[in-house]
Amino acid sequence: MITRCKKNIKDIKTILKNLRNEDKEELFATYGRKWKYKALKIILDKNTYTVIGKNKSGIPLVMGGCRPCKNNLACVWFLTAKNTEKENISILLELKKEFEYYDNFFWATYNIIYKSNKGAKRWLKWLGFKFPEGKKYNAFEKQILKYFRPKKDFEIFYRLRPIKGLGAKCV
Repeated sequence: MITRCKKNIKDIKTILKNLRNEDKEELFATYGRKWKYKALKIILDKNTYTVIGKNKSGIPLVMGGCRPCKNNLACVWFLTAKNTEKENISILLELKKEFEYYDNFFWATYNIIYKSNKGAKRWLKWLGFKFPEGKKYNAFEKQILKYFRPKKDFEIFYRLRPIKGLGAKCV
């Protein structure tokens, strides 16, 4: 079950204390030793939109959201607690709808991921996110790189809002 409600610091701290190792490593690589404090500060910021997913027992397991950036872009993020894979996939299906909801407001969403985080990468591809291939970047990827330069061992991922109607490309 996904909750769209006022940010609940208790639920956020519960997830941060029980993060999957991959997510913990990414936060540490991004923010350093004070990763938990810095992540909490960003999540609680009024400009960061946050949703929390709980299991049937009401235990918070996942959280994600977006943070608006320049030029109608949004930086998306997603963190999961340990043992989330054992839970019902319905939480992930609801989160897919949540990320699609952002298409109503942003023409593109993006972030970076640790190259070794294979599970998250697989999930992001399922959500429709793309990863640059090699060192050749398309026009949009170059645009992202103007604002956002990934650190070593990280790569960018992005999702463009689907174009509907007359603007859609014919294949």
